[in-house]
Amino acid sequence: MNITLTPTQMAELIDSARAELVAQLITRFAADLQLLTVVQVCGLLNMNQKALESIKADLPRVTIVPGSVIRYRACDVAEFIQRRRD
Repeated sequence: MNITLTPTQMAELIDSARAELVAQLITRFAADLQLLTVVQVCGLLNMNQKALESIKADLPRVTIVPGSVIRYRACDVAEFIQRRRD
């Protein structure tokens, strides 16, 4: 059986497959993609922003806008807490 698709049908099929793959990846890696603000991380760690700055080598951060918007991945914060508990 030979199936022939028009360029439009092929583009729609590829777009649909891409959207499904992105949805699956987001679902599977949601914890890695969840970003927390500095205030949220300070609350979770029960420390002020100055103390958080002092541990930046131990806690990776994501710079969204250089110099102004800093976020932390939830999974990195959880790992940091676990390391401190052990």
